[in-house]
Amino acid sequence: MTAQAQLEQVKPDLVWKSDDGLSCLYHGDSLELMASLPAESVDCIIWTDPPYNLSNDGITCVAGRMVKVNKGEWDRSQDIKLDHEFNKAWLTACYRLLKPTGTIWVTALCMCIHQLALPCSSLAFVF
Repeated sequence: MTAQAQLEQVKPDLVWKSDDGLSCLYHGDSLELMASLPAESVDCIIWTDPPYNLSNDGITCVAGRMVKVNKGEWDRSQDIKLDHEFNKAWLTACYRLLKPTGTIWVTALCMCIHQLALPCSSLAFVF
């Protein structure tokens, strides 16, 4: 089965496609979407922006006003062990998809990037 046929079975929402058709952005369950694709099928960049787990009822200053830092339940830490298992799961899924010459880009803040070091290192990702 082709990668396109597998994608059609999962039915993620296509939100952007490059003019040449080689790059796409989907909205949906990333783990489900990645599981539907064949191993070592991605030779382009995987861009990730995992939850920062900063929604902790704290406050910050935005434009001179105090505002809550809460972004939603998706950004709350479940606990350090569950956060690690989640990071390990999505990084493992990315690693499975990447061709040997593939690249992964991870967006994170300095307060949470360290949480990705262990799962990345265990998968042989190079920082």
